Amino acid sequence: MQEIGQNRNEEETDEALVKAFQAGNTEVFPALVARYLKLIRRKACSFREIFSLEREDLYQEGLLGLFDAANTYARDGGASFETYAGRCISNRIVSAVRRSASRKNSFLNNAVPIDAVTDLDAGQKTDPQALLESRDELDRVLRNAHVSLSDFERRALLLYLGGYRRAEIERRLGIPARAFDNAMARVRKKLRQK
Repeated sequence: MQEIGQNRNEEETDEALVKAFQAGNTEVFPALVARYLKLIRRKACSFREIFSLEREDLYQEGLLGLFDAANTYARDGGASFETYAGRCISNRIVSAVRRSASRKNSFLNNAVPIDAVTDLDAGQKTDPQALLESRDELDRVLRNAHVSLSDFERRALLLYLGGYRRAEIERRLGIPARAFDNAMARVRKKLRQK
């Protein structure tokens, strides 16, 4: 019996499936997904090459865009459901890319997985030569930081490296959160250039 329903869904137009979905028949949504999965993948892949988002995350955003389209489509809007769904899918993926690339996510985008840090530390703690080399590298970075960073950036970096919380650093320096974020972004940029 389920096969007959599936065949019926394959014969129906997108608009008919959307109308049934909006009327409360959630069983038709998988048929819409099957029809639009190729479009979702194509739109997601166009952003996958540019940004560091996971493919599955982009697919999920595309599916949410299709879900939004199915919920909000109005035939009297003048566009076919295919056109409307394509716009909703694109908009949802673009919004996710923008959120990912925004400044407020910059700390997460530049983060190193904790597993990588613990793996590096494990081998270096027992090897005196590696410990000495890492100490020399740290000294070199700090010398470069001292030369290239402004006094304000140096103070912000020292408090940050000293383990102070963000709110405490802002209070000690008497600055708003945005100023601290901007200072740390400049520090990272300058240290990467060295």
